[in-house]
Amino acid sequence: MIAPVLSEVEEEAQVVETIRYKWLQKAYVFKEAIHTMKKSIILIPALLMLGLMLVSCSSEPQTTTTTTRQTTVTSAPPLLMTKTHTRSLSGQPAMDAGSY
Repeated sequence: MIAPVLSEVEEEAQVVETIRYKWLQKAYVFKEAIHTMKKSIILIPALLMLGLMLVSCSSEPQTTTTTTRQTTVTSAPPLLMTKTHTRSLSGQPAMDAGSY
């Protein structure tokens, strides 16, 4: 009678060990996936920056020949603000809108 009980306990222990082993495998795979994602989060922007630097260094500004034409515009000169000289109570010139 003791032998069948031990076999059931052994079977249960074996099932528990199998479940534990599968869980550890999944945890290891999960840790590896997280590690890979962390590396990709750092690596992808670094590669993008490198690519942008290479593109910006390889592209040269195109030289174009343009002709400019001088035009004369006749219009009234802008109105200038006049300086107003007022004295404050301290005897120093006061700053107002037209004095700068």
